[in-house]
Amino acid sequence: MSVNLLGVVNQFFSDSLSERIRHRMSAGVQQGRWRWLAPIGYVNVKDGNGSSSLQVYTQRVGLVRKAFELVATRSYTLEEVLRRVSLLGLKTRRGRSLTKQTMSRVLRNQIYAGWVVSGENKVKGLHQPLVTQELFNAVQEALDGKANGSAAAPVVHKKVNDDFP
Repeated sequence: MSVNLLGVVNQFFSDSLSERIRHRMSAGVQQGRWRWLAPIGYVNVKDGNGSSSLQVYTQRVGLVRKAFELVATRSYTLEEVLRRVSLLGLKTRRGRSLTKQTMSRVLRNQIYAGWVVSGENKVKGLHQPLVTQELFNAVQEALDGKANGSAAAPVVHKKVNDDFP
């Protein structure tokens, strides 16, 4: 009985701690603060009161913007954009080359347009956006293959294997 009672108390403590953390994370997001590890192009900086904020990482910011601009032109595939910015020196936090999936996540992440999104919450962030909302929207349309108002062609998809459409 005492083992079961100890298990119940520990479970209650764990549930209570989880609820408090979720509440504090949600409150931080509602204030426009990024509560996680900084994405590529940003760094986490601790301020005086122990809270963390996002600041632009100057060595990567130009390369991240370049990736957004190249995709927005609709002249390059995602692979070509990845290859170009990789050759210019865009790397992960650990110094590795970016994968296609990581580049896609970067281009889809609303943090770069100045928004903090967590679940149902979407608020204007306290950080400096790396791209304008217009450029971000143009990139989303290009990635989705939607035609823009001009006569530009949609993003070209490279056929990798003839057996698959």
